[in-house]
Amino acid sequence: MERSPGPLIASGRAADVYEFGEGQVLRRYKVEFNCEPEAEVMSYLYDHGVPVPRVFDARGRDLVMERLDGPTMIDAISRRPWTLRAMAHEMARIQRQLNAVAPPAGLACRFGDPIGVVHFDLHPVNIIMTSVGAKLIDFSSVMAGDPAADVAQSWVIMATSEIPGSAFERAIGALGRRALVSTYLRDAGRDRAREFLADVAQFRLGDVHVTNAERARIRALAERHG
Repeated sequence: MERSPGPLIASGRAADVYEFGEGQVLRRYKVEFNCEPEAEVMSYLYDHGVPVPRVFDARGRDLVMERLDGPTMIDAISRRPWTLRAMAHEMARIQRQLNAVAPPAGLACRFGDPIGVVHFDLHPVNIIMTSVGAKLIDFSSVMAGDPAADVAQSWVIMATSEIPGSAFERAIGALGRRALVSTYLRDAGRDRAREFLADVAQFRLGDVHVTNAERARIRALAERHG
């Protein structure tokens, strides 16, 4: 039986987040999903010093974890655009810290050798800027692999995802996105990421949450840099 959460805090493409007692939130997937493997990896990473929320419980599609107070990295950039380059460097730093952790036994590997843990959905919406530092969330796509594949996936997501808002807001957002992606790739390693770009782009096209407009941009990115 599913537990009754508190008020809705946030809603994403795949899951909703609710209040769930003092200092906790419940992340509930919108479709049937076993989040226990995700919770196990998050606890493993927490114990290895990676900045992720502490996990308290996981059952079926419900994941109970530490509440993180603060804006997402993308919202923080929107409020203080002059911090964009520093934020890009911080995102790459968190990714390197994560990728340096040896994968736990049994973690599936899809791209390259199982060198480290790869998030495979690492972008500014999945980083929360708390009072004690940036925290990485949403490990539903986590796997073992080559860190360059993780960078390639972040490249694809950031460069091709829809920008919300009016036409003017989308135009300004596109300028900021180019600067963010460019700075991030210089720091994270564009050349090695390009080796995985075609395969990662094809994998991204299989995501049911990707829109048709995003699919067109993914194909164009892979053709341009493949």
